[in-house]
Amino acid sequence: MLRLIENKIILKLWTARIVSVFGDIFFDIFVTWAMYARFKDLKVIVYALGGSFVLKSMFAVFSGKITDSFSRRKIVMLTDIGSVLVVSLFVLFNKLGSGYLAFFIFLFIVKTFLGSLFGNAFSAFFADNVKPGDFIKAQALISGSIRTINFFGAAAAGIMVAFLPMHWAVVLDAASFLFSAAVFYSLKNDIPAEEAHKQRPAIDFLKYLDVAILRQSWGFVESNILSNRFVLVFCGNVFLLNLVYGYIPNVFPYLLAQNSGYGAAYLGILRSTIAIGEVLGLAIVGKYGHRVSKCFIYGLFGTAVSLIMILVPIAPVATIIAAYFLYGLSDSVTQPYYSYFVTSLPSQIRGRMLGAVDMVVLIAAPIGMFFGEKIFSHNVHIGIIAFTAIIGVVLAGFIAGKTTRGIVADVQ
Repeated sequence: MLRLIENKIILKLWTARIVSVFGDIFFDIFVTWAMYARFKDLKVIVYALGGSFVLKSMFAVFSGKITDSFSRRKIVMLTDIGSVLVVSLFVLFNKLGSGYLAFFIFLFIVKTFLGSLFGNAFSAFFADNVKPGDFIKAQALISGSIRTINFFGAAAAGIMVAFLPMHWAVVLDAASFLFSAAVFYSLKNDIPAEEAHKQRPAIDFLKYLDVAILRQSWGFVESNILSNRFVLVFCGNVFLLNLVYGYIPNVFPYLLAQNSGYGAAYLGILRSTIAIGEVLGLAIVGKYGHRVSKCFIYGLFGTAVSLIMILVPIAPVATIIAAYFLYGLSDSVTQPYYSYFVTSLPSQIRGRMLGAVDMVVLIAAPIGMFFGEKIFSHNVHIGIIAFTAIIGVVLAGFIAGKTTRGIVADVQ
C-alpha cells in the first residue's frame, strides 16, 4: 500500500475521492432525516433508495457516452462544481415549505445524474492512468477508505443532525466538492493519457432523438456486449448478484431491527458491522486482489455462508451480527472481478461500456429490493434459500466458465 501512495497520481485521486465522500455523507444523512421527519414513514426512504437506483440506471449509458466524448478530468471538475450548486439550492428550497417536495425531487434527479457521471468519469480516468494491477489495489484502498469514512462519518452526522442546522452540512459538502475539483485541476500536467480525450468531437445532444442514433447505439451494444462472451458473462453475473446485494444490505436490516425489538440501535449495529467487514475484506484485496478468480470464488462462498448463518436459531442476535460481518468482508473480496473488467475494456469505449454495465447493475438492485421485500415479509426462510440459490448459480457458472477461470491481473 505504501508503494501505491508514493504514486503522485494515485495519492491525489485517493485524497480527492475520500474528501468528497466525507462531505457527501453529511449531506446525505441530513436529506434522509428530512425525508423521514416530513413523511413519518420508513417506507419513503426505502422507496427513495430504490428509485435512486432506477434513475442511475436510466442515466448510466448516457453518462457513459459523455465520458467517452469529453475530457474525463474536466467532466469530474464540472460535476463537482454542479454538485456544489445543487446542495446549496437544496437548503434554499427547503425554506419554501409547501413547494419543498417538488423542488427536492428535481434536485434529487440532478444530483443523481451528476453522481452517475462523476463515478463513471472518475473510474474511466483512473483506469486510463494506472496499471491494471495497481488499479485493483488502488481501488481497494479507496473503497476501504470510503467504507471507513462511512462508518465514522455516519455517526458524526447523526450527532450533527441533533445539534447543528442543515446549512452546516451543505457548507462542509460544498467545500469537499471544491477540494476535489481543485485536485483534478492540478492533475492537468501529470496525465499524458488525458491528451487523447481533448481531440474527441463534441456531442450534439439533439441527435439522441434521431432513430439513426438509436440504431447506432444498438449496434454498439450488439458488437461490444452481446458478441463478447467475457462481457456478457460479466453482465449476467453482476445482474444476478445485485438482486441479492440490493436487498440484503439495504432493506433487510430494517426488517431484522423491527423483528428484534431493539429498533434503531440494532439497525445501526448491523450497518456498522457491514462496514467493518468491508474494510477488512478490502485489506485482503489489497494483498491478494491480483488473484481475481480466486478472490471472486471465495467471496461468493463467504456470501452464501453468511446468508445461511442468518437462519441459525442459536443466539440469533450474535449470529446475525457475525453473518453481516462475513457478508461485508465477502462482498469486498469479490471486488477485483469488477476492477479487472474495467481495466480489460478498450480506453476509447470504456466510458460507454461502464455506463452499460452500470445500467445492468443499478436496475437489478431495485428489482431485488421489490421482490425481496415481498418474499422476506412473507417468509424469511424462503427468501434466504432463494438468494443463496442465486449465489450458488453464479458461483457454479463462474467456476465452470472458460472466460472466468484462472484470472490473474498484471501487477508489473
